Amino acid sequence: MFKKSVLLIDIDPQGNSCSSLNIDKNTDKSIYEVLLEKIDINDAIFPTSIKNLSIVPVNQNLAGAQIEMVDMIAREFRLKNGKVADVRSKLANAGSESAGKTKCLTKSL
Repeated sequence: MFKKSVLLIDIDPQGNSCSSLNIDKNTDKSIYEVLLEKIDINDAIFPTSIKNLSIVPVNQNLAGAQIEMVDMIAREFRLKNGKVADVRSKLANAGSESAGKTKCLTKSL
C-alpha cells in the first residue's frame, strides 16, 4: 500500500494549524526563517501526532515578513525552490489577512 506523507506549511500569522495540532509557535525554526533563507526548510519540519503528517510551524515574526521580503528577487518562489526531503504533498494554510502573501507563496508550491 502506498503511504503518502503530507507536509503542512502554516503561513497564517495566527498559527491556527499549529494550535490545532498542539505545535509550539514559539520556535526559531519556522516558515519565517525558511522564507528569509535563515534555515533550510528540512530543519523546520516537525512531526505531529497524526501519522504521515508533518508541519512547518509559524511564529509571530511572519507578520512582518511581507515587508522584509519586498526587495527580494523571486520571493514568490521561495517555497518551490526549497528542497523538502521525503514529502509527497505540500499544503499551505494561510489566514484571510495574509491573502496577498498567500497568493504568491501557494502558487509556488
